[in-house]
Amino acid sequence: MPAPLGSLRAPEPAIAHPTCTHRAPTAAVARIRHPVLLCPKHMKSPFRPSVIVFVLAVSAFVNGASLLGATPPTLSTPPTPSTPLPAPPSAAALTIAPGTDLQALHARGPQVVSFTVDTSPPAPATTATIGDLHAVFALPLAALRDAVTDYNAYPGFVPRVTYSRAERIAHNPVVYHQRLTLSFRVLFFGSDYDYHLQVVAPHPPSADEFIMHYRMTESLDGQLSGVAGSWYLRAVLINGREHTYARYFNRIDFAQDQFGLRLALRNLGANDMRTAMLAFAREAERRQAQRPSLSLTGAGS
Repeated sequence: MPAPLGSLRAPEPAIAHPTCTHRAPTAAVARIRHPVLLCPKHMKSPFRPSVIVFVLAVSAFVNGASLLGATPPTLSTPPTPSTPLPAPPSAAALTIAPGTDLQALHARGPQVVSFTVDTSPPAPATTATIGDLHAVFALPLAALRDAVTDYNAYPGFVPRVTYSRAERIAHNPVVYHQRLTLSFRVLFFGSDYDYHLQVVAPHPPSADEFIMHYRMTESLDGQLSGVAGSWYLRAVLINGREHTYARYFNRIDFAQDQFGLRLALRNLGANDMRTAMLAFAREAERRQAQRPSLSLTGAGS
């Protein structure tokens, strides 16, 4: 997940020749990064006027490209993880929902535990959507975990994800820095959202359980004031066969109201989460068919 304009450092003051009586240097010349003797009369090699002109031209080109909106950099230098690491957005979503009939849930597909569109969330958000869904899939836990944690592959199989790039920035616990871009195009509503996430897998991988949670660290387009969510996977047996219980929690706080946003969230928000869960399950099935033997560590270890 570009360098803000505020990161451009202020120019260092230029140094005039101590015996020079010439006119003070212009502001443009004073932007040279290294102190030099600016008077051409007293200037010694290699600081000749032609060199200064060349440096100024290159500097103007580079700075102009940045200010005019050149392509932003990718995650070449990801930040260090926050200290302390952010807590999961909902501790209640990191367990099997009370009263769940696993066999019935498997037969029905992803179901809503709760879903809310909040039109009066805490400032600065204007609208928030809070979704909590769960499902049981006829898959080993490792297969589903490998799909969920293959962050760079998201654009290939997760609906609405047009860009995803993640880099590991810590190993114990596992922490990723991820840049994610989502695109929504639904009849009366359309928008893109570009933001950075910190993704945390707080515990070592096991054959029985997996927890991953994430939180937005920066909205690159200013359209979101917060994103937080989690995945909880638990190995379960149904009729003696290995299955995986999956619970997906996601909260998005929107910083700006847009025409059709709330209507789209009410009508399609829960269904979007359901579609995403099914997409991860289908990808896990596809990979399992190609690679029957799954490692314990997985992609997110």
